[in-house]
Amino acid sequence: MKMNEASLGWLMEHLGISARDVKNSFQSRFKVQKAAFLLKHLGVYPFSEYDFGLYLHGPYSSALAQQYYVAKPGGEADLKPGIVETLDWFADHSDIWIEVASATLSLK
Repeated sequence: MKMNEASLGWLMEHLGISARDVKNSFQSRFKVQKAAFLLKHLGVYPFSEYDFGLYLHGPYSSALAQQYYVAKPGGEADLKPGIVETLDWFADHSDIWIEVASATLSLK
């Protein structure tokens, strides 16, 4: 992988989200959507390629949703220093905070 790349499977595994979780839990889908949006904002490929629109619970990508329903957790990431730490810091907040923060970032 080139520098600053990650896979959807890596993201799901990093967040502790299984394929079953994605199918059965709005909370899991919410986390993947918002984490992917943050990675887009940070310029991480392939997340930088997704289009997000403002939705009821903040930024949402229907193309990403189609992919995480068939993705398998696992994979690798080759990220610039600080990206994973930023992602972890972001994901460690409450859902309401994440929703507001990601909606605010989408306005930028």
